[in-house]
Amino acid sequence: MHGFNFIYYFCNLRNNGVGMSEGVNNKRQIIEQLFNDHYQRLFYYAYDLTNDEEASKDLVNEAFVSLLEKIDELQDVRLDGYLFVSIRNRCLSFLEKQRRNDRYRDYCKTVFTEEDDDYWMTMEERIQEMSDVIESMPERTQFVLKQCYFEDRSYLEVAKMLGISSDGVKHHIVKAFQKLRNHFNVKKR
Repeated sequence: MHGFNFIYYFCNLRNNGVGMSEGVNNKRQIIEQLFNDHYQRLFYYAYDLTNDEEASKDLVNEAFVSLLEKIDELQDVRLDGYLFVSIRNRCLSFLEKQRRNDRYRDYCKTVFTEEDDDYWMTMEERIQEMSDVIESMPERTQFVLKQCYFEDRSYLEVAKMLGISSDGVKHHIVKAFQKLRNHFNVKKR
């Protein structure tokens, strides 16, 4: 099954007069065969990139689900190659999300260790103040900030939602953080 080409499979289906339900069953059989042949290699590939066993299992499974959903669109694509590229891209997204989470955690540690006990007493006030500042921003800037940082969407995803470029999303983020920094008199690091 190594180097399997989907177009070869469809040519044989048409030539053999296989019906639609049989074609669907054959698609599932192809996915199952790819799963049996490549799962272990794909898992170790993902694990090598992420160093996270559970995440690697999830990422490989997501790639197979995605393949099953898109199999009709992949007529001229080597499916094993598609899976490896899909795994690589999913791992890179996973690592980027981990990197953002680590940066946020490090920032919180820095801020929280520098603050005294009064900080904890005024936490609710500060959160409310930050919420008020965000609510005072233009609607689109609020939306971008909330999607990127509260809903954990990428700039590209938000750009597609709004029909703007990724640079446009970045512009809104810069504008939002500048307003927050100005309000709280925080110097840019």
